[in-house]
Amino acid sequence: MANSLFIPNNYFVIPPSRVSTSSSSKPIAPPQPLLGFSVANSSPSSSSRRASFFKSHLAARGSVPPVNAKEDNVDSSGADQQHLPSLRTLLKVYKDAIFNEDEKTVSEIQARIEVIENKQNELVQKVSSISAEVTSGKQKLIRLLADFDNCRKNLRKRDLP
Repeated sequence: MANSLFIPNNYFVIPPSRVSTSSSSKPIAPPQPLLGFSVANSSPSSSSRRASFFKSHLAARGSVPPVNAKEDNVDSSGADQQHLPSLRTLLKVYKDAIFNEDEKTVSEIQARIEVIENKQNELVQKVSSISAEVTSGKQKLIRLLADFDNCRKNLRKRDLP
């Protein structure tokens, strides 16, 4: 790919090979985008389609209740990975909305980000309280084990004479 040129619209343009003296009757096709990016995604109208897709995607996600309680007990790495694609989509739509000066979409996305931030703060508080409980539980366990050892030693002293 030494002869390729990177264009910021998410696709590579490969310069045409040297033109021969014979002309062909085939029309020249526009360059095909790489890695699944389409040229249509770079148009301003695609951002409104993406925004409407995002709104319908979030509405569908929010309206479906969890099937069982196991979905609520997801570990933090699973929860982070679950939210990453939606956050990336949210940020892309946010950037497009700012670029297109769509104030309604910008305010909706800011509200979503605030909800996510509040949820994150709530989860951080839960983690810190659970960590404090674990620490106090460890200290209790150490004290109980020490008491058990003392009782065992006292029983041995009584049984010896």
